[in-house]
Amino acid sequence: WTLLGLTEDDVCLGDMYAAGTALVQVSQPRQPCSKLAFKHQLPDLPKAVCQTGKSGFYFRVLKEGVVAPGAPLVLVERGAGALSIAYINHIYYHERDNAAAIKQIASHPALSASWREAFQKRLSERTRP
Repeated sequence: WTLLGLTEDDVCLGDMYAAGTALVQVSQPRQPCSKLAFKHQLPDLPKAVCQTGKSGFYFRVLKEGVVAPGAPLVLVERGAGALSIAYINHIYYHERDNAAAIKQIASHPALSASWREAFQKRLSERTRP
């Protein structure tokens, strides 16, 4: 989906939204890939996008349904802890050693497995001699 008016500052990990008859949940920030760089012929573009914190975010489908073009996306429930995607991006890219924040994010039940593993790896690397 391309959404208008919903930013990384507004959206929190675990937020549940209804769209048509579907129910979705925010599961992680998006990480732009090499396809973005290729399309725009700018090799450093994915890194630059991530550094801004304006990465976008992914939803997991909790309930399949029909979503008509132009259907509104309605917040049904705010995610536990109100951890915004902007905050998660900030910790991931700028406060890489903030153990307390990393633990908080990694323990969030809505976080995707791949992001949980990445944060847990960071924590384990900090505790190695």
